[in-house]
Amino acid sequence: MGNYLVTGAAGFIGARTSELLIKDGHTVVGIDNLNEAYDPRMKEYRLQRLQSMDGFSFHKLDISDKSIIDQFKTQKELLASIKTFNGEAYSGKIVFDLDEEFDFELLQGKLHEFEYSTPFRNVKKIKQHDDSRCEIELKNGQKIMLSDGQDVDGRNQGVLVYAQGKGDPKYVPWDKVSEIEFR
Repeated sequence: MGNYLVTGAAGFIGARTSELLIKDGHTVVGIDNLNEAYDPRMKEYRLQRLQSMDGFSFHKLDISDKSIIDQFKTQKELLASIKTFNGEAYSGKIVFDLDEEFDFELLQGKLHEFEYSTPFRNVKKIKQHDDSRCEIELKNGQKIMLSDGQDVDGRNQGVLVYAQGKGDPKYVPWDKVSEIEFR
């Protein structure tokens, strides 16, 4: 399935487009500046509906700000070292949860009752504690425990590792992953 960036995601057309993409199994990153072109309560209502759906994350941004667009132009592949519970180690380009392969894509989970999303470019390390939660260490040193999200619990599809100089990727099932350290 694909990953989509939808601008104006809290508007009528953007919200409906996001909803249809998610229902088809895609992941959507929604962007909206939540201006007052019409009643903001309508935008908030649509946004709340979307945020209750797995596969949707939201950023309040104004795309007329060139620096915002530049963030998406500088995407990089995810590079990491993986350790498994049985002591194996792999290193190289990875595809996380079999669908996230760039640093602008989002790691998602719940922090208490709040939905939490952060781009992989902010993540230093992921340590799996059990099949329902992971400790996330951000590059700024902050550590948070995330649960109840496909990226951090037993619903994760696993990791593909493309080792440098090797042909086919190595598939590592999520229940075997102990730790992932990003470079």
